[in-house]
Amino acid sequence: MRAHGASNHGGDVQKHGLLAEVSALRTSLEASRADARQLLLALDEERRASAEARRYFDAQLGRLSEQLAQLGRALHESETVVGRQRAQAAALERQWEQQRRRASLLHHEMTRYRARAERGERAAAALADAEKLVQGVNERYAQLQRTMEALTMGLAAYAMVPDAFDERGPVESTMEASDERCVRLEQQVERLQASVHAAEARFRRADAERQRLAADREMQRVLLEEQQRAHASAMSALEEKYRLSKRMLSVLSLQRFERAAASISGGAPDDTAMAVPTAAADPDTTPPAAIALDITPSSSSSSSSMS
Repeated sequence: MRAHGASNHGGDVQKHGLLAEVSALRTSLEASRADARQLLLALDEERRASAEARRYFDAQLGRLSEQLAQLGRALHESETVVGRQRAQAAALERQWEQQRRRASLLHHEMTRYRARAERGERAAAALADAEKLVQGVNERYAQLQRTMEALTMGLAAYAMVPDAFDERGPVESTMEASDERCVRLEQQVERLQASVHAAEARFRRADAERQRLAADREMQRVLLEEQQRAHASAMSALEEKYRLSKRMLSVLSLQRFERAAASISGGAPDDTAMAVPTAAADPDTTPPAAIALDITPSSSSSSSSMS
């Protein structure tokens, strides 16, 4: 009996020890379950925060992609405009070169016609001198004609006197002197006629030179008008080139600005790009408060393992 009681007492002690151990294990299990539930809640919160952050960054990436596409289209359009304006500038440059060569040719023509005009002016002065000479020759010729008529009338009067040429005396000597004078006068008349013919030839040449001078002056006037039109056209071309250069500078400035914007958009996001928008921003792109959480590598790895 005593041995049986001792065995029963030892079994009770063992039973109480097992019960205490089971209770401790149950308490530890409940604590582990509570820790597991807290971990699951933290993981769910972290997953929701990660999903919201991903949606926010996807929206930001979409907006940046759209802005980059718009900048690319604007850059392509600006390059097209710049190419077209460069072609226009090249055409205007060629036109300006043609106008410059044409103005140079007109200047040479003007110089040549100015020299011809000066020669024509000298010819006009020579023509005036020739006209004066012809007028003097005509006057002397008229005077000689009057003298010849007077001598002819005197000879006729002597011829009417009877036996005026039979006796040799003062009358005969006078007639011989008159004959010699007539010969000299005839020779002088012939010389004057030759001078008149030469003066008339010079007059005709001077008149032709005067007509050519008038034609040269008319041509000079036409060339001057053409040069003025060419100058006006060149000035308009220069003004158009200046306006085109201003447009090209504005387009190039816009292009540089767009490239800078594209480089900024394509670079690493800075603090301002990651800033939280205000309440007036789009609610779909507003970042949640969970973005500011410090997601550790262990938590991220645990979240990935949970997913």
